[in-house]
Amino acid sequence: MRKIYYSLRPEHRLLVRRLVYFPLDIFDRISGKRHPLQPPRGMIFTGRGDFIETGRHFVHLLKTHAELTSTSKVLDIGSGIGRLAVALTDVLSADGSYEGFDIVEIGIKWCQKNISSKYPNFTFTHLPARNHLYNLNTHTPSTSIRFPYQNDRFDIAVATSVFTHMLHDEVAHYLKEISRTLAPGGRAMLTFFCIDDHNRPYMNSAEIRFPHRHHKCYIMSEDVPEANVAYDLEEIQKLLHSAQLSLIHRIPGRWSGAPQFATSSEFQDTFFVRKILN
Repeated sequence: MRKIYYSLRPEHRLLVRRLVYFPLDIFDRISGKRHPLQPPRGMIFTGRGDFIETGRHFVHLLKTHAELTSTSKVLDIGSGIGRLAVALTDVLSADGSYEGFDIVEIGIKWCQKNISSKYPNFTFTHLPARNHLYNLNTHTPSTSIRFPYQNDRFDIAVATSVFTHMLHDEVAHYLKEISRTLAPGGRAMLTFFCIDDHNRPYMNSAEIRFPHRHHKCYIMSEDVPEANVAYDLEEIQKLLHSAQLSLIHRIPGRWSGAPQFATSSEFQDTFFVRKILN
């Protein structure tokens, strides 16, 4: 089923999701149980789990490890359809701000209509880039995208489930853009599928597996290289160092099923980093 799903064009995958979740979305609308800022299930393309609770969990992590406050200036790379943004509407005051961008236009339009209209300090921007999983309607590579924000602007940057769908040179470029737009000493929360000595024996026995070596990373599918992408811990450390980002804390992910990480609170490996002061 996964192979068939990935064989579809990105827009066709979204259509399949809308059809599959249509009955549940009708029930949610009739019952009135859906959070007022939660999109229909069929429109959510940002992973599994409870949409609202996942966003709140990310906010908790940002408060604990990235010094999030009500006045923080937050950049959300790959903002999707507003999972983190919705949670931050309960945190950021009028003195704080949120900027999100994504390569999937449908998510940006939904957020502009449903979030920015109520919270003017929340802004969403569509930046089209080519990605086999999310967008084949442009030839613009991610490596040519410059984040549309000035240097040293943000206190916090977030990229969840972004680098798990990007190849090596794209990750390197995005990390440098994160560093450029973070204020000196600013922090970031980044998630990866990270291969280390503990989970390497299990990297091809879990639901998400990485049987193919691709340049300096590992991929799950040769047909859709960006479907899921993993990196060696040493390579992630090199990429961070090259972007002038220092590692503060890592929460290992339980995605591999490695016994050492089975009780981890996070599915993906979650890295907290700081922009190195010049």
